[in-house]
Amino acid sequence: MTAFSPRPYNGLACWKGVGTVEDGPRVIVKLPSELLATLAAHAGPGKAMHEVIREGLEFYASYLDQRRQLARGYQEMAWMNRAMAENRWDLVDSQGE
Repeated sequence: MTAFSPRPYNGLACWKGVGTVEDGPRVIVKLPSELLATLAAHAGPGKAMHEVIREGLEFYASYLDQRRQLARGYQEMAWMNRAMAENRWDLVDSQGE
């Protein structure tokens, strides 16, 4: 195995070199043994641990994006919710035109 040299990547200490997934940076993390056991159980046969971790991180990043979009949508519609709560249907109808 080739020795890896630390290089900064987006402000994080990462290692990049031969053998990295899709030629991306290599990140080393420490996990509690309970979490590692849970991940191993989800990995199943024929699936590498790095794939399980990468899929989990991609899922979490997507989740965060959806939450941001929802928050923005609720903020954009706040005027309508307030108008309906105050029975100001004239405001709601005038904005829909």
